[in-house]
Amino acid sequence: MQRKIAFHRARTAVFLLLVLPLAASAAIVPRSDRATPAGAQPLRVFGGRGAGQLSPSAAKLDAALADLSRHLARVGTDHALQDLQALNPAAHFALGTHGPMVSIDAVTRDDPQRLKSALLALGLERPAVYANDVGGYLPVNQISAAAGRAEVLAIRAALSRTHAALATQGDFAQGSFALRSSFPSLDGTGVTVGVLSDSFNCYAVYEQANSGVPASLYAPFGFADQDASKDEQASNDYLPPSVNVVAEGPCSNYGAPRELPLSDEGRAMLQVVHAVAPGASLAFYTADNSEADFAAGIGALANAGAKVIADDTLYFDEPFFQDGILAQAVDSVAAQGVVYFSAAGNNSAQSYETTAPSFTGSTSTGPNQGEALLTFDMAGATALPVTLPDLNPGEFIGLVLQWDQPYVSGAPGSLGAISQLDLCVTGASGGTTILDLDGNPMTCTGLNPQAVDPVQVLIIGYPADASSSLPSQTINVMIGLKAGGTAPKRVKLVVLDDGAGSVIDPQFDTHSPTLQGHPGAAGAAAVGAAFFAQTPLCGVSPAVLERFSRR
Repeated sequence: MQRKIAFHRARTAVFLLLVLPLAASAAIVPRSDRATPAGAQPLRVFGGRGAGQLSPSAAKLDAALADLSRHLARVGTDHALQDLQALNPAAHFALGTHGPMVSIDAVTRDDPQRLKSALLALGLERPAVYANDVGGYLPVNQISAAAGRAEVLAIRAALSRTHAALATQGDFAQGSFALRSSFPSLDGTGVTVGVLSDSFNCYAVYEQANSGVPASLYAPFGFADQDASKDEQASNDYLPPSVNVVAEGPCSNYGAPRELPLSDEGRAMLQVVHAVAPGASLAFYTADNSEADFAAGIGALANAGAKVIADDTLYFDEPFFQDGILAQAVDSVAAQGVVYFSAAGNNSAQSYETTAPSFTGSTSTGPNQGEALLTFDMAGATALPVTLPDLNPGEFIGLVLQWDQPYVSGAPGSLGAISQLDLCVTGASGGTTILDLDGNPMTCTGLNPQAVDPVQVLIIGYPADASSSLPSQTINVMIGLKAGGTAPKRVKLVVLDDGAGSVIDPQFDTHSPTLQGHPGAAGAAAVGAAFFAQTPLCGVSPAVLERFSRR
């Protein structure tokens, strides 16, 4: 039995020809077809900052790490990874030499090698350095100690999401099949294609006896055969006999039942590449360790001879308004002659953006007490309603707030944020309940310090141990400005739901661009999604962009 080219989290497919970017196809699981039995649990918000976390060192932590460090007492010894995943489903955890770890990226204005040494002394594993960013897995009991180091300007949880690949009719729709038929020698021979995604062959680890991964989590997706990878490579149908795995994903980064195992989406992407260019050599590097390691991996694939590179991964903090470290890495290899493709993502135009932000009044109660609130329309509304789709246990959505001031990550000489903003969420009137880890009905990131990256992130998730799915809910999002503080000139809020179908209230929705981070780099080609039947070779010209594809 050979491994099927299909994945359970399929959204955007990336198809490559060795010269031109080509059409992509994808499939979305219809949310309206899902059952929503009774007994649903309340929504949860992850990434709130406690009132007591305002000291200079604690302020170096992003809201996700602040929330995590405040609740470490909930992490047991027998099921540490499960307990940690319950504290933030978008974060990445693993077991290391010194116990449970969390994937982080730390920023410095000083020598990054000095910062790396300081973090290594605290137990950092899988270290990577790019520009002034040091990434890796840090023992969770050293989060506060890391924030206390003078070398650290800021430290954040490495929150990422892959946009899974899916085999479809792309080879026909993009014309590569016809091209190979007319010119058989044009099959990629002599060219190496590199891919970055979550993992390449973690299922070979999961399939082993006593791996700790229940077969029920991967068998339904076509990976039940113990010798699938051997059969697949031997047959030469889906992959060549050898793939240069420069760096495999952290397969042990797993805590059932609250976290799905890594899905080998990198393997699926390479299978598609092999179908399009069967003579090309293939290479892989994980994008799952940290943002710094992802950036370093782009260069590592180029050093391994890749002349074409593709990825399907986004880090939630990547900047909208300038080049971050991943975009810088892309431009660096592009300057060496590498052709780079990146999945645009699946958040359509789910964005509120204003170039004339107005902050009015001040709140009198709640965690954002005393802040001036952003008004979302001319009538002065200070709450932005967002309707979430029905959610299955374990699913999560990101809320990302950014404003037009410079990042320090990747730009150590910049001033960083001047404005101090607070991102808050609560349930909308009418019965929606959305609670933080302490059971509070309103959750805020807290005001960012000045001179750090201008970004705030909250994660909204549905508990993985819930016994049923959750019907559609509406939440209210609020954005506060420090009283008397300087307001930015542009504010952008994006709902990152990976094509699930969230809706910003039409009264306020600005349908603004959502393309984020390195897919928009000068050296990258952002790859969108189109259903194959709505492409020129099937009689529709130009190709029709899928509704979920990022604008």
